[in-house]
Amino acid sequence: MSEKYTPERLADRAEIQDAILLWCRSIDRLDIEGIRRVFHPDAVDNHGVSVFDVDGLINWIETRHRKISVSLHRVSNIFIEFAGPDLALVESYADVVQCYPPGGQASLSQISGHREHREDVGHLLLAPGRYVDQFERRDGTWKIARRTVIFEAAQVFEMPQAMPKAGPKAVEGRRSDEDFIFEQGRLLGLGV
Repeated sequence: MSEKYTPERLADRAEIQDAILLWCRSIDRLDIEGIRRVFHPDAVDNHGVSVFDVDGLINWIETRHRKISVSLHRVSNIFIEFAGPDLALVESYADVVQCYPPGGQASLSQISGHREHREDVGHLLLAPGRYVDQFERRDGTWKIARRTVIFEAAQVFEMPQAMPKAGPKAVEGRRSDEDFIFEQGRLLGLGV
C-alpha cells in the first residue's frame, strides 16, 4: 500500500477536508467561532485585499459581510500533498456566490477590484478561485497555518430590487446561528 493511502493518511485527509468544509459553512453562516477553529492561532491569511492574522481576518469578515445578504462558498478538487508527517500543501477550487443588497457596494468593491457599482440596486457576485493552504498538525489537530486566496475571475451582475421568493413552505437561509442547519443540529444534540 502506498504511504499516501495508509489508514492514518486517509484519516489525515478526511480531517483536512472537514476543516475546509467547516470554513465554507462558517463563513456563509457568519459562524465566527467556526472560522476560528479552522486556523492555528498564529495563522496568516492573504485574502487579496490584505494579509491578515486570524483576528484581523475575522474582524474584516464581520465588517465586510454585514452587507452581504447571501453567501455561498463551494469547494471542489481538493488536492492534498503531504510534505511531512505533520505538514501538507492543499489546493482547493472555490466558487463563491454572494448577493449584495442596495447600499452594499463598499463591501462588493473590496473583492471586485475597487470598481464603482451603482448604490441603488443590488448586485450578484460570482467569483471562482482557489485556496492554497499550508496545513499543519499541531497537538494532534490539522489546521491552516497559511492561506493564500487565488482569484481567477469575478463577475458582477445587477439584481432587481425584489428577487423572487421560493414557495410558501420554502426554508430561507440565514447568515447566523438561526439558520436551519444549526436548528436541526441542536435538535439532534450535535451542539452546532
